[in-house]
Amino acid sequence: MDSSYGQASIESLKQKASEAEKRGNHKEALNIYSDALRVATRSKLNNSEIANLHCWRSKVYHNLGKYTKSIEEATECIKQCPKWAMGYYREGMAQKMLKKFVNALHNNNITKMEIRKYMLNKKQKKSFFITATTNMLIGMECIYSGTCPEYSRIL
Repeated sequence: MDSSYGQASIESLKQKASEAEKRGNHKEALNIYSDALRVATRSKLNNSEIANLHCWRSKVYHNLGKYTKSIEEATECIKQCPKWAMGYYREGMAQKMLKKFVNALHNNNITKMEIRKYMLNKKQKKSFFITATTNMLIGMECIYSGTCPEYSRIL
């Protein structure tokens, strides 16, 4: 299969999956993302596209409350594209839901480091917003896990 055909096909499938998610039909979205992943694999598209699809599947599993499956997809995302922060973020959010706060904090710290590296490389002005958001997530994890004594009085 021609990779340009595969890319167009994947974009169409991603759009359909996104629409299914907006309607709240997460199972349909998951099936469509799975189809897109099969097309991407057959088309031998680059790792970042495959990582992106695993990331979307991780999000859908998270929305379905299947946090272990969400972690598996996030792990695949990380394997495909280890420098992409979103895989670590997805894994960290699923770890949080399983009350594995130390793992969640670790993943959020990696996310923060990767985002900073990316922003320094790209010199984008959005770094403040993304860093602030990541810091907020880490702070929330710290509060809920009780690992930060200075925040324990908030609970």
